[in-house]
Amino acid sequence: MAGGIGIDVSTATLDCAGVTGEPTWQVPTTPAGGQTILAQFGDDPPTGVVMEAAGALQVGLHLHLTEAGWHSSVVNPSGTAPYAGSRGTYGKTDRSDARSTPPPSGGWWP
Repeated sequence: MAGGIGIDVSTATLDCAGVTGEPTWQVPTTPAGGQTILAQFGDDPPTGVVMEAAGALQVGLHLHLTEAGWHSSVVNPSGTAPYAGSRGTYGKTDRSDARSTPPPSGGWWP
């Protein structure tokens, strides 16, 4: 897959957004949800995954993706709001947060 995905982690759900403009999707914040993310991409994983730190909620998913060989990064949430604002994104929903995480490459989401 060209590009990466952003994931907003919450107690009940993982809101995921790709960089190529496809619709966002949601899976439960469970091991099965992590498996669903892995299965969705099969043998063509994204170039990276970025998620905000959310207490300890992101730890299991981060380890799961890393153990599968994916490049997974956890970022400080205090940096994502300024990043989103620099792109003209000011809404505050889980889906917009997923799309507003900085991309793994350090460049801009298209």
